[in-house]
Amino acid sequence: ENFNNQNCLPEYNYCVLNNLYQVNMKNNVNSANSIKFIKDGYSLEFQPVSSGYTTDILSSAQNSNAGISSNTALFINSFNNMDIRYLYLPRMFKEEIIINSNQNIPALALNPLQEDLKIKFKINLNNLNIQTSQGQWNQIETITTSDSIEFNSNGNPIFYLIKPVAYDSNNKYTDLQYELSNSNNSLFLTIKVPYSFLINESTVYPVTIDPTLSLDSNYIRFDG
Repeated sequence: ENFNNQNCLPEYNYCVLNNLYQVNMKNNVNSANSIKFIKDGYSLEFQPVSSGYTTDILSSAQNSNAGISSNTALFINSFNNMDIRYLYLPRMFKEEIIINSNQNIPALALNPLQEDLKIKFKINLNNLNIQTSQGQWNQIETITTSDSIEFNSNGNPIFYLIKPVAYDSNNKYTDLQYELSNSNNSLFLTIKVPYSFLINESTVYPVTIDPTLSLDSNYIRFDG
């Protein structure tokens, strides 16, 4: 299915309305609830918020408009030196956060092993629950996991956010972490990328961060 601008939800500019799940997307990536997923009457919303490091904030999400081509949406420079590319597929919505070069990776004073690049999204669960390998998240405490996340309703799985990874242009991979947090009654999901991977001399840019949303728990990663 391809993105189009016909019969989308109010305030949304592009959508895919057929298939097993539906997506509505705003033209501006940093708009409130900029991407809305719907399946079986349940909905889930994401909005990119900010990117930064453990000890050094980089930037808030930029005013970046969508470039649409078939089933792909590209937001150039959504964060400082980072693009976001979305790919609609029948059973997964592939998200790629692309760090184009290492030129804006800061030289941080702390031990690199203590640093992470943190890319934060605001999420609206709309009565869904989040299940991790640690159990159901209480939506209060901050928790971190390197495994996949299940979005469910009364134990019925609706979406899975697959175990996150980053890979460079030579297909060198590193595992990432998800952090779930609550701030002033707003829920956030943060992707944590090891700073040591980003500054490693063997890492070849661009680097792609891949937190794919899937309908299946037994997802096989697809690159390309």
